[in-house]
Amino acid sequence: MGLYRGRKSLQRALLLLQTTGATTTDLPEPPNGTKLHEYWELATGKKKLTYTRSASSKPGKKVGAKIHPFSIDVPATNPVATLVKYSNRAQGVISTHIGAASDLNHITADGTDSITRRGFKAATITVFNPTGTETATTSKVLGGSYKKREGASYTFPFGSNATNTIAYAEVRADLLSKALAKNGDASVTFNPEVLK
Repeated sequence: MGLYRGRKSLQRALLLLQTTGATTTDLPEPPNGTKLHEYWELATGKKKLTYTRSASSKPGKKVGAKIHPFSIDVPATNPVATLVKYSNRAQGVISTHIGAASDLNHITADGTDSITRRGFKAATITVFNPTGTETATTSKVLGGSYKKREGASYTFPFGSNATNTIAYAEVRADLLSKALAKNGDASVTFNPEVLK
């Protein structure tokens, strides 16, 4: 149940409301008007969450990028790349938020063979560019107030260089520098690659 990051704590709080020796798995109803009651309504299905996503934030179709993973040696004689997918929306703004596809170590030269690797997820950089000022917003989960800033985020996959001689940490540091040079107010996060 991916409703809320702190759901384990809230779930535990609901279980503590059960009477000692209770044999039922039903969650007792907390006092009305509390944040725990708001969560209880979600956990028991009495309340549903709905979010409206703006058209401009939808990823659209997926496009491919060829990269060399950090965790796989690239043979010198036949450097087969790995094909990864990301949004057409993000591809269209690489120059705005990073620089060039080559900064992400995307292989753009024709003639490079590529394969899709099962169980592989490319390393990614996500850039959030805020717009406007923070506004008070009511949480749909717990009903409390929090500050929200409008903006747009874009996620880009990246890899190692053609000879696989540059480490993840180096590329990460370079991309962070490039993203912040484009927009000093940007929020930048990374996810390392996964190979199962």
